[in-house]
Amino acid sequence: MNRSAHVFWVLLLLLLAGPPLVLSAQAQDRSVPRFGPLVSPDTVQTGPFDFGRLWSFAHPPVDYVEKQYRVSGGARGIQHARLGTVRLPDCSGALVSPQGLVLTAARCVPAGAGRDEQQQGAAFYAEDQQDEQPLETLFAERVVEVRDVTGQVDSLVAEEGSAEQDTSVGSAAVQLQRRLQAEVPDQQSVDVVPEAGGERYVAYYYRRYDDVRLVFRPEPQVQAGVQEMLTYPQHTWGVAILRIYEDGTPLSSDTHFELRPQGARPGDAVFAVGFPGDTYRAETYQQLAFRRDVTHPDHVARLDNWTTHVQHVMDTTATRSLWRQRFREGQGELKRTRAQLESLQNRYVMTRLQRRDEALRREEGARASQVMEELETLQAEKREYVDRYQAFSFLLHPEYSSATLQRALHAYQAMNDARSRSEASGSPLQAVSAQPPALDKALLADHLHRLQTHLAVDSVLAQRLAQFNAGEIVENSVLSEPEAAQTALRNREIPRDDPAIALMTAVHEEYAAFRDDWTELQSREQRLTDRLSAIRHRSLRRPVRLPRSRALRLADGRIQGYSYNGTLAPPFTTFYGLYGHHSTPGEAQALPERWQAPANAFDRSTPLTTVASTDLGAGEYGGPLLNSSLQLVGIVVDGNVQSAAGTFLFLPRRMRSVSIDIRGVLEGLSDVYEAEALVQEMTTDSVSRR
Repeated sequence: MNRSAHVFWVLLLLLLAGPPLVLSAQAQDRSVPRFGPLVSPDTVQTGPFDFGRLWSFAHPPVDYVEKQYRVSGGARGIQHARLGTVRLPDCSGALVSPQGLVLTAARCVPAGAGRDEQQQGAAFYAEDQQDEQPLETLFAERVVEVRDVTGQVDSLVAEEGSAEQDTSVGSAAVQLQRRLQAEVPDQQSVDVVPEAGGERYVAYYYRRYDDVRLVFRPEPQVQAGVQEMLTYPQHTWGVAILRIYEDGTPLSSDTHFELRPQGARPGDAVFAVGFPGDTYRAETYQQLAFRRDVTHPDHVARLDNWTTHVQHVMDTTATRSLWRQRFREGQGELKRTRAQLESLQNRYVMTRLQRRDEALRREEGARASQVMEELETLQAEKREYVDRYQAFSFLLHPEYSSATLQRALHAYQAMNDARSRSEASGSPLQAVSAQPPALDKALLADHLHRLQTHLAVDSVLAQRLAQFNAGEIVENSVLSEPEAAQTALRNREIPRDDPAIALMTAVHEEYAAFRDDWTELQSREQRLTDRLSAIRHRSLRRPVRLPRSRALRLADGRIQGYSYNGTLAPPFTTFYGLYGHHSTPGEAQALPERWQAPANAFDRSTPLTTVASTDLGAGEYGGPLLNSSLQLVGIVVDGNVQSAAGTFLFLPRRMRSVSIDIRGVLEGLSDVYEAEALVQEMTTDSVSRR
């Protein structure tokens, strides 16, 4: 049997098989190498898309798309994709009806929305529009206009005449954004963001909708949990449906995406649209080596400690649902950060990053070399601060630190700075959320251990730190309780011998010196990275965007499986895999009752998830996956584990975005939830719901 025939039969078996596919997925995610082949470093070469395929809507790659995929786009298609995509907090969504219906990922809806404490494991479906549930913390935005404002920024820079060019451009962009914001209606906002390596500035005009209501969300058991994150084949059904309201009625929109019930086929050209976050793709090998050696391991350790302590206390606190949700979020971030660290520890990835820098030096000469040498020198300076960074990183990341110590930091600064006392008595302390005492003590004990490990280089400081006990500090400090802390600081009644203040007194001088130096180093590094980003962009000779802000982007690719460690990951999975996954002992919770006995018409061979070689940078959830006719064929919900390396570079042969196939969306709504009215609205533009 020749190789092509072998691949065909392996792929066919993977598509048709149920439970064996689950075992394949687990084997793939646990084997190595994940991020690159085992080859000699001498053979590693850069690729044409190492910096990604993220395209700006201000300068869309129309010629590239036509040449690559034989697709005719143009301004009309770009406008349709722009208006059909909505921005949600940390997510995206696709408008799928003229009455404001939005299809997105279930993880984009706040946990517990539409349910009370007794219904946390239930699905939510509003059979009538009057039952759709308002979501107070959710809003939606559409990009109604995109303008290139580089000329206006340059004019403001010329007016200022600053000697510091980088600072001048940045302040001019901020000034222009304020001017433009003053000219738009109250329901609109403007973001002026740098693009093309900082050589262009683009203004994105958003129309904001604060009335967003939940229409549908499935049970948690069929959504992707932490175990399923960054996994493919993925056997989950994590979709949600929202509706945007304007002035109390569903949004009336002439622009929305038509669904393609037939879905896409292997090899089809597809386009993902969304609002991806920042990446580190513009950074050098030396910068990323520092992240590999220092910041990422520290972040993993901090997250690991935090999730361990939260797990121990979350079921004993009165706000257990909140802490369960925060625990899941922390677990997810920990898994993603570990995968990113693993990619930086991969020899192939790091060699490719080196080759990328070498190529830039050859192409751009002294101009690139000078900036890269300055960045390399700066990394050496940063390494002199490693001990202090490891000692104080918990103060730089307050979301994972002791609440008592955070309040002590704000209080100490206020007590020793009369000018900031009035401000510090209010908002800074209010921003520190309450923690269960057991969690507060455990985190503070970790902080004390870090301080003793990395700061106690002289006997005096070592002796002082050894005198503190985390449990006694939390139990005896006025700063361990939010309201008492605010009252005491407002009335200037915090005693100097308060145990939390005493600890802060012992370390604050060294912390403040480190913080100031570290901030200055980071500022210098950002300016140099921006300069290098502009040089990189010129050398690319393409309008690809190196992300610096969460603006609307388009990513191209194809529906395509990928080879992995001697096996094939298929381009589609089916509902057979979902049932196999949930029937495997220890793999997942039992399926909800409605999934165990769906309607007779339910077809388990229907495609459930699909993978595409589209690039969304650091990741984006809920965004539309479109075919060449701009029909909706999926909703992006995740990436494979290799996509974790996408924070640093794009490897199109291995990295994939994972989407819920539109065929799977419709099959689940129709034959599991019997939500025919929703299906009718999304597929026929008619509304039968009241």
